[in-house]
Amino acid sequence: MMTDYAATNPTACEYETFFQLSSEIMVMLDLDLRVIKSNLAFQRLTGFGAEQACSLPDFLHPDDRATSRRRWHEAAQEERFTIDERLLTASGAIAQIRWQAALSPDGSRLYATGSLIPSFDAFTNNQWHRSSLDQALDCFGIYSAVRDDSQRIVDFRIEYVNQSAATLTGVPQHAQIGRQLSEIYPLTSERMLNTYRQVIETGNVVLIEGLPYADERMTGVLDLLHFKFGDGFAISWRNVASQKAAEAKLADSNKKFSCAFHNAPTINFIMDVKSGIILEANHNFQEITQYPADTMIGQPISELGLWEDMSEFRRATAQILEYGPTHNYPITFLRAGTEPRVGLLVGEYITTDGSDHILFIMNDITDLRDAENRLTQMDKYQMLGSMAASIAHEVRNPMTTVKGFIQLFRQQKDLEAYHSRLTLISSELERASSIITEYLSLASNKVTEKARHRLDDLIRYMLPLLEADAIEHNIALNLVLEEVPPLLMNENEIRQLLLNLFRNAVEAMQGGGELSILTYVEQGGPVLEVRDQGTGIDQKVLGSIFTPFFTTKAHGTGLGLAVCRSIAERHGATIRAHARPDGTSFKVMFGTGVWDLRLSPATS
Repeated sequence: MMTDYAATNPTACEYETFFQLSSEIMVMLDLDLRVIKSNLAFQRLTGFGAEQACSLPDFLHPDDRATSRRRWHEAAQEERFTIDERLLTASGAIAQIRWQAALSPDGSRLYATGSLIPSFDAFTNNQWHRSSLDQALDCFGIYSAVRDDSQRIVDFRIEYVNQSAATLTGVPQHAQIGRQLSEIYPLTSERMLNTYRQVIETGNVVLIEGLPYADERMTGVLDLLHFKFGDGFAISWRNVASQKAAEAKLADSNKKFSCAFHNAPTINFIMDVKSGIILEANHNFQEITQYPADTMIGQPISELGLWEDMSEFRRATAQILEYGPTHNYPITFLRAGTEPRVGLLVGEYITTDGSDHILFIMNDITDLRDAENRLTQMDKYQMLGSMAASIAHEVRNPMTTVKGFIQLFRQQKDLEAYHSRLTLISSELERASSIITEYLSLASNKVTEKARHRLDDLIRYMLPLLEADAIEHNIALNLVLEEVPPLLMNENEIRQLLLNLFRNAVEAMQGGGELSILTYVEQGGPVLEVRDQGTGIDQKVLGSIFTPFFTTKAHGTGLGLAVCRSIAERHGATIRAHARPDGTSFKVMFGTGVWDLRLSPATS
């Protein structure tokens, strides 16, 4: 009848062709599971003839035949349903098949399509599969569901375990295969049994990591991967206890390194070799260089303006890559992009996450160098002070006598022709006396009386003298005097310091310009700054200008700035010169320890 309908209906004919040629197994059943029609895929698999009268249970595994009709009838209460069964093939093998079925609209027939799913027998009988898995390092096993009459899973049959699983559990393969899980592993937790059931019923892949396990055969930490296999599941697992211990040790090591890296008093940073980008930097990097973290991390180091000479840093990097770790490589870096400071660089090549990096550790030795230089200067000042004190009396007495006779000669009319020469001799004697006075000022152990004064008040008191000198040299004097805390100072010495710096600035400004004197508070302490618009100081000699007898002037003594430094140090202050684009700046920075509001006021 169906053939006649298909012959007279083109659409039905097309459906018949599709039905027969489909690779899916297709059958039409009555409610007693008798085969009404089947396609070629079903016939080839089972050896069933198209005209042969039979029922579906005839092709089922003997263990499934008794319950087949009941399971189909129960499932058919739903409009669409799924049933897994084992079919006997024409070759006598067993094929696991999953039926997707539905009732006909009138409820008199069942339409079913089936697809083959992996078979335990097909796997375990495949020698190549077994041999490959037996050589695998990871443990592997296949387990089939053991069901009761109501199709509820009550246990699992061990279909296969590889050699690694047998070795890890201590149970040989032949002692496991074919046995039920509850016999071999009676301590399996209910949690794991539920996981196995979930995998079989839902078909979901389940990964469990870091599962602690212990029984009489083995202890460890397991990573397990479960997936559905036929009417059961397959599982791949490994004991990661050693790996977890190594990871914990590595994490502890990384924590210690991070603590040392970020809390060290040195300047620490990690740079990517290929891009030159700063990957990480410690707090001291930001604190000392004054580069904020958000503008530093992830930026190429060449764009930060960190180094006074970028080529010097590139040479240090090349040396590390070619010859290995470098130690105490001297290099000049810039604080806040302007202030040069001296560092000793240590660098070592490291590899992290497959990338090439360099770990840099830099020690800022600027203050140490300054301290060493100050000690050297103090030794010189001590020597000069001692020399000056011992010879001052012996030299000044004859000089006073000579000066007195010069004054007498200048008053005699018969010596008027020599008046200009006598005046020159007198001025040179004054100059010699001034040099002796400066020698005495270099003595670091010089005892001076100190009282409380304000820097800004002292400068205002000296203003008429300073203005007169500035006007004479066509210089505009600019005062920017913020109120600063009182200082414990020797007024005469601080006035001498200011005059020396002022006159140095005036001498540097031969073409006129603006000379600024400033007072302000920086890092908690008062600061005196003198800025000029002169010719500037060569960077090469900037570090030597405070050395006694060092001078760049044709007729200078080389004592003026040395005296300034000696006075500053006697007052617990530091003095530094900074080259500016439009001249030079001298800053005298008084520490917080040299001023105290509780000190008694200066006496009149």
